[in-house]
Amino acid sequence: MRVTLTRACSLLCAAVLAAALLAGCADGSNEIKTFPYVPGDNFTTNVFGEARLMLRSEVVIDVLDQKHIAKLEEKEYVVRHTITRFLSEQNKETLNAAGAMEALGDALKDEINIALGQDYVYKIYLSYFMA
Repeated sequence: MRVTLTRACSLLCAAVLAAALLAGCADGSNEIKTFPYVPGDNFTTNVFGEARLMLRSEVVIDVLDQKHIAKLEEKEYVVRHTITRFLSEQNKETLNAAGAMEALGDALKDEINIALGQDYVYKIYLSYFMA
């Protein structure tokens, strides 16, 4: 039940993000149209170097071509492994730094594209908290 509820919340977040992006494009601006992909449930990892600190993160991946979503779904195990590995390598100082979410999102985008051997990922949106 908890997994289903978490996945539903993640999909709802992706839908809200997609609606916001589409609304921004409807005004005739030159914004790029993207398509969201949620790689499963939240990610929970240890914070590097911290014995009692955990990181919980939601990840939404934007792609430029809807066909790329099928490729990401096909390789979801690679995407999830890459995200988990990347997040578990982050330390408390990095996570608390100003602009960390954007910087980590950009770095994670590169990591996933390298792991897949293709530039499928356009942008990554992260939300996280430490407990």
